[in-house]
Parts: sequence; C-alpha cells; structure tokens
Amino acid sequence: MLCRPRLLASLLGLLLAVDSSVAQEADVSRTPQELAKARLDLAQRVYRLTAGQVTAPPTAPDATHSMSNTLEQVALWSRRWMKAERDLARDKAGRSAALTAHIQRLKEHEKVCEELIRGESFGLTQLFLESFRYHRLEAEFRLAKEKAEGNPNRNQ
Repeated sequence: MLCRPRLLASLLGLLLAVDSSVAQEADVSRTPQELAKARLDLAQRVYRLTAGQVTAPPTAPDATHSMSNTLEQVALWSRRWMKAERDLARDKAGRSAALTAHIQRLKEHEKVCEELIRGESFGLTQLFLESFRYHRLEAEFRLAKEKAEGNPNRNQ
C-alpha cells in the first residue's frame, strides 16, 4: 500500500498526464476566425435541433418539465448563435443584425409559449412565459443600449 505522499504524487502525475493528453488533442492550428465560424455553425445546428423538439414535442409523462427545459434551451442556443455571429461581425451593423435576429427568434418562440398556455398544453404557466420573455427583453435592452452608445466593441 502506498503511503500518503506517494499516493498524492501518483494522483498528481496521473492528472498531469491526462491534462497534457487533452491539451494535445486540442486543435491549436485553427485561427480565431475559423473557430468563431465553427461556433456559429454548431450553435445554429443545436438551436435548430432544439427548436424542432418544440414543434414535435415529447408525449412522455414529464412532458411539462421537458417542454419548459426545451424552450429554455432554445433561448440559450439562440443566444449562443447571436454571440457567435457578433464575434464574426466586422462592424456595428453586423453586430446589431445578430441581436435583431436573436430577438426575432425569441419572439417566434414566445408566441409558441403563448399558444401552448392558451391551449393548456404541457402545463406551461404564465410564470414560465414571463421568464421566457426576460430573454427577449434582455436582448432588446442590449440592442437599444448599443444603438444609444454607438459602442462597436460591445460583445454581449
């Protein structure tokens, strides 16, 4: 049996070996522009897959929980899409367009939430709708603030 210092040294060595192998797997040859484009592509794919679950929802007993989680994921991936587009934008107009598109995506899903609540589908509540609206209002605030400040370096 190893004594405590040897055990700690062995564990540290193992962690360092794992850490260095992970670092070697990272693709450091890609440019920031290529990585930003890869982030955008992935965010768009995941958003579309997640949004597809709203239009073809599950019928499981925990569908209420599942639908609310799916809609939260829609907001999250729309935001990631917007951030990736803003990172790729070359000017203020491009950054504003990314925010505007994000707002539009959120508005579309907000309407879906309203319809589900009216139809009493999935047990979604007004509270959920209000929390979903927060995502849209947050984006609208950022867009209004950016337009008012004229600061091209805003990246949120």
